[in-house]
Amino acid sequence: DESNSFPAVRRLLLTDSATSLLQTNINRNQHIVSSNNASLKIDTQVLEWSSMNHIKDRFSIILGSDLLYNPSCIPDLVRTIQQCLDDQSSSTIVMSVRWRKPELERSFFQQAEEKMGVSWNCVYPTSSCFLSWQEFGNPDSESSNRYFSQTTIAVGGTQLK
Repeated sequence: DESNSFPAVRRLLLTDSATSLLQTNINRNQHIVSSNNASLKIDTQVLEWSSMNHIKDRFSIILGSDLLYNPSCIPDLVRTIQQCLDDQSSSTIVMSVRWRKPELERSFFQQAEEKMGVSWNCVYPTSSCFLSWQEFGNPDSESSNRYFSQTTIAVGGTQLK
């Protein structure tokens, strides 16, 4: 069944400051990866956004999860992505974002657009939120203000507003 197969990827480089945790996850899931792509090589490497000289490879797809936790690191993150992209015109960046301080985190998307010409599309798979990154949490955005004043969420089974 092709819907369950991995794309034609020969190598994955997983980066973090805790490579031992990455390796643990690789080991736990190796049987899944091997059954879908036996020739896939998975490496781990520490990646410090402020010092990129040790990453020589370039990538056509960059996946990131929860990378905007420290807004002071955003310029280094933008530079890191820019240096790691293979060809910016045909590369893909997929980011999972946990918005904590939207007014600061929006600067990442702004800087990436300015420095790399990246255009962003927000995807909200399980939400009724259709705000762009420019609107999300922006007090000057009527759409954002309406969304946050009219949307209820449940936390621990209790409906909050």
